[in-house]
Amino acid sequence: MKTIILTLFLVALTSCSKQDSILQKNTTAQLPPETQTGANTFGVTINSKVYIPRDPTGGGINPSTKGMMFWASPDGITWDELEIKDGASAVGFN
Repeated sequence: MKTIILTLFLVALTSCSKQDSILQKNTTAQLPPETQTGANTFGVTINSKVYIPRDPTGGGINPSTKGMMFWASPDGITWDELEIKDGASAVGFN
């Protein structure tokens, strides 16, 4: 039993990594350029992380949805929602 616990601990320990280089980048430089032509670009910085919508890798109710969706109620009065997904991972903001 000790061998199994020690093995699992060592596997968990070796799978950890520190990604300081990603956190130290200038994140504002990664945002798409501002346009006045309706180029359909979007990017946002949330908690010092840059999110640019792209095709998701799949999953969820509709795996073919794009990175940014706008939802509204049928009557257009009760609520609306902007959903932004980082297509490279399961991260999303509502």
